[in-house]
Amino acid sequence: DTNAPWPLDGTELERTEESSAIYGRELMAMIAALEHHPSIVAWVPFNEAWGQADTRHWSDQVRRRDPSRLVIAASGGNDFGIGSAHDIHNYPGPEAPPAEEHRAAVLGEYGGLGLPITGHTWQDEANWGYRSFETREQLEQAYLGFIDQLRPLVESRLAAAVYTQTSDVEVEVNGLMTYDREVIKFDLERLARAHARLYEPPRPLSRAERSAAATIAYWRFEEGQAGEPVAHDRDDRESIAARDSSSHDNHLYAFAEGNAPLHSDEVPSDVIPLTGEPNRGSLDDSRAAGSATRDLYTDPGRSGTHMDVINTFPLTEWTLEFSVRPVQQANELGTLIGEDGYPVPNLDEAPLQVMLDREGHLEVAVIDATQRVRRARSREPLMEGQWHHLVIRCDGRELTIDRIVSGRAVSVARSDFEGHVILHPGTWTIGRGFHGDRIGRDAQAWLDEIRVSSRRLDDDLLLWWKE
Repeated sequence: DTNAPWPLDGTELERTEESSAIYGRELMAMIAALEHHPSIVAWVPFNEAWGQADTRHWSDQVRRRDPSRLVIAASGGNDFGIGSAHDIHNYPGPEAPPAEEHRAAVLGEYGGLGLPITGHTWQDEANWGYRSFETREQLEQAYLGFIDQLRPLVESRLAAAVYTQTSDVEVEVNGLMTYDREVIKFDLERLARAHARLYEPPRPLSRAERSAAATIAYWRFEEGQAGEPVAHDRDDRESIAARDSSSHDNHLYAFAEGNAPLHSDEVPSDVIPLTGEPNRGSLDDSRAAGSATRDLYTDPGRSGTHMDVINTFPLTEWTLEFSVRPVQQANELGTLIGEDGYPVPNLDEAPLQVMLDREGHLEVAVIDATQRVRRARSREPLMEGQWHHLVIRCDGRELTIDRIVSGRAVSVARSDFEGHVILHPGTWTIGRGFHGDRIGRDAQAWLDEIRVSSRRLDDDLLLWWKE
């Protein structure tokens, strides 16, 4: 078969019965042939979405066939939130997926630094690497630089990293040694010393560092002049309205000045308690909507997001934090944060909507893995004209809403929940929702410090919790 759309978590192919049967026979035959080799520590049913189908089924089948080993359901994507590890591929430099509660964070491929050595290549010309060099000194310097970048990721969350690759393979010349195994491209003693540093005991992490390890996206609204519209693509197609500070590149965009929110220096606090970072700006989305378009939205293609795309990230255990200052009680629902689309046929509901209702209550509606809409609504309305710090958390069994009051989390609502947020490739939006098969439900409010995490964070790891 062909590739599933990649990278796009939660998506896969539909194989024919004949194709699936062939795949299953070959997969189980491979395990039977190789399972006695102690060097194998993990089975990988799918790589980079090549022929990827029935991911949950085949992951379960492999685990039952050989329960003694790890199963990485999808190396590089597309991830369904299952298996022993969340495994991403990133070239050329190192990256790490966010920390999760029950899976290891793995960088399944990185590097690809190319150096063809005359007389030792598979072919004389047209060899390649993800980044090419002319001398061994240049190659080694770049490689050791990547090793240095790995160390803080290891301290934070990274459990494994696989460099591409041990030796050149035909036209790819990004090996540690040449295709014929005759030339080692590096000083082995220097490499050994560099690699050894990766295995030194990790230093203790601060609360802020432990919290940041699970961040998928973090929008702070720190750039721009107060009173001016955020950057929009009528000025420059590459304009970023709000940058994702998590390093996963889930940036936010705006269409045009007429419906773009404004920058504001109105902030809930001058300092973020968890991190000690200064808080200089917020998003002023207090104007009434002039047209039915998104205020801010994610766009992985424009961001160049390669992995950990929030639009399809498989949220099982997760936390959504944000600060909001309502302007006034609206006549209808207004969506503060949401995800577009109708993932369930005949159900007029988007995957996730965080709203203010007509009376000013915070209302959350999320479709879970059972395709049921789970709702939670705050018992009291949010007072207009003042800032509120809200936390939505889920552990795969329960959805809760807390408000941070005097530096402590106070429960305001809960709902039963099952599994994960329904997987759907919908655009995340800030300031508007999705209703009636169109963009709508404009929210009038100031917003600040919106952060999405891949774990249900403990209280002391929340942005506005105070020691």
